[in-house]
Amino acid sequence: MSGYVRYFNKRYNRVGSLFQGRYKASLIDEEAYLWHISRYIHLNSLDKKTEPEQDEHSSYQYYIGKKSAEWLHPERILEMHGSIKEYTDFVEDYRDRKELLDEIKHQLANH
Repeated sequence: MSGYVRYFNKRYNRVGSLFQGRYKASLIDEEAYLWHISRYIHLNSLDKKTEPEQDEHSSYQYYIGKKSAEWLHPERILEMHGSIKEYTDFVEDYRDRKELLDEIKHQLANH
């Protein structure tokens, strides 16, 4: 175990190796699945209180044209949607539905 792992474990009160378990890769073999995976990633911020547009750890700002980087190429996803607006609508549509479903679940659980 490296010194960094010992430091990390002590700081975050955990044990074991830093990366436990085997890396699992999944093949994305359909474009529609790729769209949904992209949206899922952008809506699963590390900080659930942060909007994806404001999350400095997310690539969403690059996908919606607010930032650019030579190493990031969101064109493939955006070309599937036709435009940045269509992609943002696609992401927002799910977010709106998810918020509604979460509210319904909350209401049902409290009755």
